[in-house]
Amino acid sequence: MTMPLEGIRVLEWSIWMAGPMAATCLGDMGAEVIKIEQVDTGDPLRGLMSSGEFALPDGRHALFEAYNRNKRSIVLDLKKEKGRDLTHQLVKWADVFVSNYPRATAVKLGLDYQTLRQINPRLIYATASSYGQKGPDSELISFDLAGMARSGHMVALAGPDAEPRSGVVGTADQMTALTLSHGILAALLARERLGVAQEIDVSLLGSMMSLQHYAVSFALFFERQSEPQYPPLFRWYKCQDEKWLALLMLQPDPYWPAFCRAMGLEELEKDARFENLFSGQDHPEGLVPILGRLFATRSREEWIKILREHDIPYCPVNSMLDLASDPQVVENDYIIDFDHPSLGPVKLPGFPVWFGKTPLSVRREAPLWGQHTEEVLQEVLGLDWEKIGQLKEEGVVI
Repeated sequence: MTMPLEGIRVLEWSIWMAGPMAATCLGDMGAEVIKIEQVDTGDPLRGLMSSGEFALPDGRHALFEAYNRNKRSIVLDLKKEKGRDLTHQLVKWADVFVSNYPRATAVKLGLDYQTLRQINPRLIYATASSYGQKGPDSELISFDLAGMARSGHMVALAGPDAEPRSGVVGTADQMTALTLSHGILAALLARERLGVAQEIDVSLLGSMMSLQHYAVSFALFFERQSEPQYPPLFRWYKCQDEKWLALLMLQPDPYWPAFCRAMGLEELEKDARFENLFSGQDHPEGLVPILGRLFATRSREEWIKILREHDIPYCPVNSMLDLASDPQVVENDYIIDFDHPSLGPVKLPGFPVWFGKTPLSVRREAPLWGQHTEEVLQEVLGLDWEKIGQLKEEGVVI
C-alpha cells in the first residue's frame, strides 16, 4: 500500500536525537532515508550507549534503535575531498537534507545551504539548531536540557519560588524533531505548489516555547507566570490498589449531580460549600480530602466502571510501563510490534498520526554503522565494485 511520503528522498547528516528523529518521522511516512555517518566517529549516540542500561544484544543500543529506524547507513570520510564529493552526489538524489551540525561545521565541510542549493536547486535544507538562525547565541552548541532550561519549562514545572525542575529526558529533542518534520512537510508542499525550494530552521528553544503555547501566552498577556489550577473535579486521586485516576470535569456543573450519585455523595449535591466548583480553590472544609478518602476505598478498575456508567469524564494516570497494555494505545498503533532481525519480536513507539488510506509503517530496524555503504554506492550512485574498492583503500568509505 502506498505511503504518504513514498518517493521522497531524504539525506540525513545529523547526530544524537533531534535531527535523527526528524528523519525517522519522514521515514515512518514512507520516505527513503540515507543516514551519513563520519568514518572516525559515527553518530555518537551509538558510543554513548555502548554499555550500561541501554545496551542490547549484538552490539545494538536502545536509543539508537529508537531514533534511527527506517534508514540506511553510509559511512564516509567527510574530511577527504572524495568523501565530500560523494555526499554532493547524494545531494543531487535527495529532496530533503536534514542536519543538526553547527553552521560553521557545515560550511567547513561544504555541506551548508548556500553550497548545496547550487548542487540541487530543488533541495529542502532543514536544520535542527540550538537557539535559531539569528541572535547572539545562534552558534552555541546545546542539548536537550538547554531546550527545557531556556524556554522556561524547568521553572514552570517547579512552580514559583522553587528550584528549577527537569522534565522527562528527551522532551525538547523530541519536540524539536516533530516540529522540524512538520516544517519539512510544509516546505515540500510549498515546493510543489509554488516552485520554491528553501532552507528551514527549527530550534530546541523555539520548539519548547511552542510546546508551552498556553503558558507563554499567559505570561505575555499578564506579565506573570501562570500557576496550574486543579479544582477538586479536575485533578487526580489515588485508589485502593495504589493506582491513580484523574477526573476531567473542567466544567463541573453539568456533571455534579451525576457525580454525586455515582460516588454515593448525594448529600453534597446541594451543599452550599461546593457551589463554585469551577474555582481553582477548594472550600476550606475540603472536597479534595473527601474524594481522596473515598477513592482510596476501591480499586481503579472499580471506579472506572462506576464513572463510565454515569458518563463522568475520567482518565487513568499511566506510568510508562502501563502503556503497552493500554488498549487505546495498542488499538491505535501508538505502540507497535516489530520483528527485529537481531532482537526478535520487540515493541516500539508507533505513530501519532493515523492515515486512513496511506498507513505508516516500520520497514527497517536502525542500521548498523555503515551497513548499507556498498549498497548505496551501487544503487544510488551507480558505482561499480572496482571504484568502491578503490574508495575503501583510500579510506574514503568503510
